[in-house]
Amino acid sequence: MALQHGEQPRLLALAESHARNKQYGSALDACHKVLAEDATHPHANLLLDAVYMAMGRYRQARDAVLIAASAATIELAWIVPVIARLRDFCEHAAVERAFAHLPGTHAIPTGTLLPLSAEASQHGDGELANALLEETLRREPEHPVVLQAAGSLRMVQGRIEEAESLLLKSLALRPDSPAAYWMLSKLKRWTPESNHVARIRGWLGRAGSRDAASTSILRLALHKELDDLKAYDQAWDALEQACAIKRSILHYSSADSMALIDALIGMDATITPGTSTTSHAVTPIFIVGMHRSGTTLMEQLIANHPEVHSAGEINDFPVAMRWATETPATGPVSLEIVRKAAGADFREVGRHYMANAAWRVRGKRFQTDKLPANFLNIGFILQALPEARIIHLSRDPMETCFSNLREWFSGINEYSYRQDELADYFLQYRRLMAHWKAKFGDRILDVDYAGLLEDPEAVMRDVADYCRLDYRSEMSDPRNNRSVVATASVVQVRAGIKREAQPKWRPYAEKLRPMRDRLRAGGVRVDD
Repeated sequence: MALQHGEQPRLLALAESHARNKQYGSALDACHKVLAEDATHPHANLLLDAVYMAMGRYRQARDAVLIAASAATIELAWIVPVIARLRDFCEHAAVERAFAHLPGTHAIPTGTLLPLSAEASQHGDGELANALLEETLRREPEHPVVLQAAGSLRMVQGRIEEAESLLLKSLALRPDSPAAYWMLSKLKRWTPESNHVARIRGWLGRAGSRDAASTSILRLALHKELDDLKAYDQAWDALEQACAIKRSILHYSSADSMALIDALIGMDATITPGTSTTSHAVTPIFIVGMHRSGTTLMEQLIANHPEVHSAGEINDFPVAMRWATETPATGPVSLEIVRKAAGADFREVGRHYMANAAWRVRGKRFQTDKLPANFLNIGFILQALPEARIIHLSRDPMETCFSNLREWFSGINEYSYRQDELADYFLQYRRLMAHWKAKFGDRILDVDYAGLLEDPEAVMRDVADYCRLDYRSEMSDPRNNRSVVATASVVQVRAGIKREAQPKWRPYAEKLRPMRDRLRAGGVRVDD
């Protein structure tokens, strides 16, 4: 029976109400009544997705999003949330199709252009992201949010001077934007003659009702610029306050991290290094380690080889594990996934992962996958993808930990805002990597970050040999790579390989004693 006029909005509102009240069966019934008339209805399918995720039915949630995306034309009012969910499921080919069916930029509503540009950038389509952003700038050339977004995009593209100009223009129109100050602070090394310390302090002084996250970002920006000015005591105060504020709004537990590592090590008997039974046209190169350990630099160097596609920090393998274990988790892996992994079909995990790689590489024979936290998944990776190469970057413990401590992470790395928790996580990471290395041996290539800086050619020759690539001289200088760098290392990588006169943590050595002592107590060698 056809729905009467006005019935569809009523059913959708009813489904939302049932979902909020965790009455999932009733929510599904209301959605299905709408979908009986319009199978690709975006709102109904996205509601279905949310309900299935809440019920732990990951594959059905994914299917609902794919059905929404299968419409000949997705309503522009729903294009952004549909594409965002497709990306969450790493359905890259479907994202590509959705973008391909967009009308010309002139026909896209102004309010949709900017979020759509962000989705295109995250998808890796810089050309489309630029086109959408340029149209937004044409329509709203004085909008501070638009200017800030343009500055952010120019930053990841390595167009630093343009990024600075756009961010400054944004701040002139909206001088209290924490994110703009944070990006601006990271663009370069500021000087006594040119910095934003007074402006940031001024806004912190007016921050009475500002939320904790914004205050934390502003204080991190202040720390970065004061550190550039070598005002180390003031820089430390700003950093300490930033971390304390950020930590106060998180729910991180060191015990949970230890339980996850224990579970990964404890499943040793179920992990059997796979042997290739399926011939894949693409060889994945996983680059893993702690965040801020040199993984971005390594990817940029490897990707200078003409046969290597740089995929960046992608969630494809974690998503393949969620799909295989029917687990709507977040993060690189969860305790529930580890517990369910014994029943997973790892050939299917491999096929799921490689389907995305084949779409992305456009004929190249290798793909880099630079999600640092995939160090947690090494056991699963080598079962699912026996031909995979795994490059593990390690950096001086204090340099690694301090670099994490002074970075703003959005939605990840919640361990990084207290010295004791950061040191404990580093120790657990070391423990797991020692376990993987003992089990898998030379299937994992360890690369020392300091050695890479000291002699990039020698290290990259070893890396090329391990990956079965012919070494090219351009693999020793990241400045040969002009691809987008959407990580915290963007500015450093664009500057080429440089060694600091002293480690960044050294001026704060006494303040960092709790972290140093904790690392030493865990058996890590730390220089004074």
